[in-house]
Amino acid sequence: MAVENQFGDWGKAGWENVKKDLVPWVLVTLVMGLAGICFIILPQVFGNYLKMVREYKNNGTKPEIGKLFVFDNLVNYLIGYILVGIGSMLCVVPGLMLFWTLPLIAFKGMAPVDAAKASFAYAKANLVPTLILAIVIGFVAGVGNIACGLGGLVTTPVAMFMLVSAYEAHES
Repeated sequence: MAVENQFGDWGKAGWENVKKDLVPWVLVTLVMGLAGICFIILPQVFGNYLKMVREYKNNGTKPEIGKLFVFDNLVNYLIGYILVGIGSMLCVVPGLMLFWTLPLIAFKGMAPVDAAKASFAYAKANLVPTLILAIVIGFVAGVGNIACGLGGLVTTPVAMFMLVSAYEAHES
């Protein structure tokens, strides 16, 4: 079942959450970006980042750098990341169909192939909303990078709050 995307509400709520604890979100985002230097750990670090966003959104749990480096599901994240990468290399549409793969691994603990299948099924049934969501989140995260990447330290967490809000709205 499709759920109406509420980009404005999700973006505003994301901004409010980031503003409340700006320094911790900037620091955690910076460290996550630096972790991107190591391809092997990036998918798990990103999944942990999504979990922190969800914990903050739902419970007010403050972000902590140490939580980025809990490697409890590294292989599944890495395989999921590779699947999304392959889909993206094939073309925009296959990559888009796998949009929900990493959130499904993060939030449901799904195996990568199962997460990819579930993502594909959901995105296929909701292609236009998923496409619009991916564009909006990409725009929000990317617009901050125009200023030498510094703004991305603020816009990336806002975009991830939007992603988590969309995931939860579509999950229910």
